[in-house]
Amino acid sequence: MLKEVKMKEITFKQAINEAVDEEMARDPKVFILGEDIGKHWGAAMGEYQGLFDKYGPERIRETPISETAILGGAIGAAATGMRPIAFLFFDDFLGVCGDELIKSASDEVYVRWEDKTTADHHGLHWCRLIYGSSAL
Repeated sequence: MLKEVKMKEITFKQAINEAVDEEMARDPKVFILGEDIGKHWGAAMGEYQGLFDKYGPERIRETPISETAILGGAIGAAATGMRPIAFLFFDDFLGVCGDELIKSASDEVYVRWEDKTTADHHGLHWCRLIYGSSAL
């Protein structure tokens, strides 16, 4: 007989916050970088609210308005063994950092796969952006 499991109902925004919080608590190498993700805004739709107070400015990194710098920083951090989450405000700006995403990130993956000694240890990064009302 199957046991019925009651799941809590939360918004997509709350699920993002809980998942990121869980990973940041589990792994000290995980950090977020992006625009307006700090103490006051907590990202475009508030999905990172409360994380700045909990983890501080070392792990919640406010950046200037530069999608290329955000993604380039995440790729560089991942190459050193960190686990960055790059937050780009909206998907409309993805084309601005296309070179970083297409060339640098893909080169990094290729180089890591060629060198089997580091393939499992470096190069992991997430790029999160909003499309439509996906964060609500």
